[in-house]
Amino acid sequence: MESAESLLEGLDPEQRLAAESLIGPVRIIASAGSGKTKTISHRIAYGIASGVYAPEKVLALSYTARSAAELRTRINSLGVPAVQVRTVHAAALAQIRYFWPQLTGVSAPSIATSKKDLLTQTLSNLKIESNQAILRELAAEIEWWKYSLLSPEEYQTSKRSLETINHSVASEVIVEYESVKSKSQQIDWEDVLLLNLGMVKSEPQIAEHIQSQYRFFTIDEFQDVSPLQFALVQQWMGDRSDLCVVGDPRQTIYSFAGASQKYLNGFESMFENAVSIELSNNYRSGREIVNLANSIMSDLSPMQAVAGLGDIRLRRYQSDLAEADAVSKMIAEDINNGMPASEIAVLFRVNSQAEVLSEKLSKLGIRHQLKTQERFFQQQVIAKAVQMIRASRFVEDKPASEIVADVLRELGWTMSPSGDLSAWESMQSLYEALTDQPLSIAETIELVDALQLQHFEPVRQLVTLSTIHAAKGLEWRKVYILGASEGLLPFRMSQSPEEIEEERRLCYVGVTRAKQSLSISYASESGELSRFLRDLVDKNTED
Repeated sequence: MESAESLLEGLDPEQRLAAESLIGPVRIIASAGSGKTKTISHRIAYGIASGVYAPEKVLALSYTARSAAELRTRINSLGVPAVQVRTVHAAALAQIRYFWPQLTGVSAPSIATSKKDLLTQTLSNLKIESNQAILRELAAEIEWWKYSLLSPEEYQTSKRSLETINHSVASEVIVEYESVKSKSQQIDWEDVLLLNLGMVKSEPQIAEHIQSQYRFFTIDEFQDVSPLQFALVQQWMGDRSDLCVVGDPRQTIYSFAGASQKYLNGFESMFENAVSIELSNNYRSGREIVNLANSIMSDLSPMQAVAGLGDIRLRRYQSDLAEADAVSKMIAEDINNGMPASEIAVLFRVNSQAEVLSEKLSKLGIRHQLKTQERFFQQQVIAKAVQMIRASRFVEDKPASEIVADVLRELGWTMSPSGDLSAWESMQSLYEALTDQPLSIAETIELVDALQLQHFEPVRQLVTLSTIHAAKGLEWRKVYILGASEGLLPFRMSQSPEEIEEERRLCYVGVTRAKQSLSISYASESGELSRFLRDLVDKNTED
């Protein structure tokens, strides 16, 4: 392991101050591209190398398996042993699986592979017609309800505005959903946190065990914390205050899922003697891109560009079809000019915007992947494949790799790209993940369990099509933002001042995904240019 002082070399003054602030409550405001993962990893390593932290007493938490894996890799590369780096869900589930049998004498409840299956049964029981849009919105609404720590009665009085179904009907669905889930003896992913919270609050000996196990906490993406997650972390900490939170108030874009800025913004009022440090240097994006991001969020302190020049183009088209056609041809030109496909992304507000572009890219032979907020194992085709693989548990006359291939072929997969390319890429990713090494079918099912627990998301060397929500935390050399018009950005359903501000933050997130080149486009037939991007009208505009 490196010496304590050498671990601070290469950090800028703000990052170094954060790394040296080891004890008590610490808030790090980390703007986009400011090197927060580097700062967090060096802070933990410095704390251990200087003897302030015992490595086994450190728990670092993130909200996605990808970000947790990146932080774990960074810490390991600094020679630090034994530090636990997990997603909040993984940490909570590990505790439930350890303590539940001791409390009840039985194994922990099984986790439902898909809310949609439970919701389909729920709606059938209530004699309510359903479609994918309704199921998707209800699944998101259940997450919001649970993350907000509301009772069914409190949800009923919340007067939520929904797009596909009446709020009072959604209230009925929530009650019936819980009944259906209970009868099936399953829990969902939000229940993992709720059960853990209830377990720790009601069992002093468990609380004491967890609180003695971990002393120093680090939480990344703290702007996305929900009331449920914050309540859980408070129980894990007990009466200690050695908590470091890292986040960017400009990137709170998950209010619809229960996230709240109040924990990051109000950190100093919640924790006495809290230290607050701001990382303002942007090492990711070129100067022009940083300037645009600063203009979008002009009410907050600006970022400082240190990565050189960047390129921005604003393009207006007559129609969505013309926009998709032009963007697909520009992507083909990028690739022909030597840019790796994995360094190119197209971002948009809603999934439906990707359909025409995906068709155009397919016709040009450009392989691409559709990344959405829906987790990999929540995708309909992947959930079905997993269900079929689990059902093959007792097949013993075939290698597991052949069983996986047979299952996927039944769902339309072939060895070469064909049909729905997005579905094919997902199935191909599952095939590669499960057949990378020779395993028995039982071992393969155990691997599926582990990947689900880690919120596994495949990384492929393809052009990425993504909602802006799903792109947070990622970066590309060249980014296209599609459909940057009123009605899409901000989205037409966003009406209140709070909702409009969240859409502004979403625009900021989209812009700051670009490292060197940013192309923003919109179609005249869809509406006027987004209000957040009006500063671009007089320059960088092409018709």
